[in-house]
Amino acid sequence: MAVAERAIKTFAQTLLATIGADAAGVFTASTLDAATVAAGAALISVLTSFASASTGRTGPSLAGETTAPDIYITPRDGDKDGLVNDGKPTEAPAPAAKKPAAKKAPAKKAPAKKPAPKK
Repeated sequence: MAVAERAIKTFAQTLLATIGADAAGVFTASTLDAATVAAGAALISVLTSFASASTGRTGPSLAGETTAPDIYITPRDGDKDGLVNDGKPTEAPAPAAKKPAAKKAPAKKAPAKKPAPKK
């Protein structure tokens, strides 16, 4: 699945770059030429993906880089600076629990006024 996604992205990027270069006057390329170049780039992307699959790497890079971030920014770390750089693993914060709605006290009614006694 990741191979197909990378090939599609490579095709689209190369197609747009070729059409853009043609529009800018860098070189002349017809739509068929741009599609042919993009298809070739997509094929090379697929072949590179298959060739690098046997290297044992977990990410798309042949250099061993992964797509996982090295630092997670969270306000819940030990030194309160917002950065998890103290070497301790940090999990994403759990979603806040919903608090039950507070019950409103019934409205107090003003005491009924008694009519003033007649003299």
